[in-house]
Amino acid sequence: MTASRHPPGAVARQLRQEAYFGCVECGQPFVEYHHIVPWEEEQHFRPQDMVAVCPTCHARFARMPREKQYRRKRDPHNKIHKSIWATMEFSIPFSTFKLGSNDFIHVPKMVMLDLCPIFAWRLVDASLVIDATLFDRNGEVALSIRGNEVLVRQFPGWDFIFKFNYIKFQNKRRELSWEVDLRRSPATFRFDSSIFGVDLRIDADSIFINGNDGWHIQHCLFSRIACGVQMWTSKEKERIFSDSTAINVQLY
Repeated sequence: MTASRHPPGAVARQLRQEAYFGCVECGQPFVEYHHIVPWEEEQHFRPQDMVAVCPTCHARFARMPREKQYRRKRDPHNKIHKSIWATMEFSIPFSTFKLGSNDFIHVPKMVMLDLCPIFAWRLVDASLVIDATLFDRNGEVALSIRGNEVLVRQFPGWDFIFKFNYIKFQNKRRELSWEVDLRRSPATFRFDSSIFGVDLRIDADSIFINGNDGWHIQHCLFSRIACGVQMWTSKEKERIFSDSTAINVQLY
């Protein structure tokens, strides 16, 4: 079995803290953990020989001379600029999200697939912390983000787009996309993916789920519940993991 390269929680926290909670190269908040002393050379989780970088910068950072990587680690972007550049400021008016023509008010789990959050959020010191999952067509996790940490990135070729209060992930082939826009109220969430041949799409008009029966969810209000839309891949999982949910959808 191949050993996981993801560091233990305490090491990951230390790396994020010393990087001022962003990529040491550009400051973006969604980070992976790079081994300055390469994993192929030595399988380790020494904080002094690791660093937090975003998926956009990771490959280029890894090609830098090792001493330059250590210099970036000592003087990360957010430390030099005295700010967390890409922090998502999240105030009370943005507790409402628009998914298509549907309003989600104080719903921390917007859309779930089994126990995986397609989009879930929480507040930490008035900043938005995100959990997100994108699947490939075979149902394998292609991209997984937990607490703004990129835990799984199945293949290269992702675009991570960051602006003030705007984030978007999409793969180069445009088969998968995930977008949150907090620049106006209500905030919006867009999503486009396919899993096990079932299309899951959230656009400006509706939440569309092309399962056995097909669902177009429009003009609904979801308020102060644990989960808005919960999709299940089997009846057994639905029975076991059923939650306080507005809409339960059996995919097949």
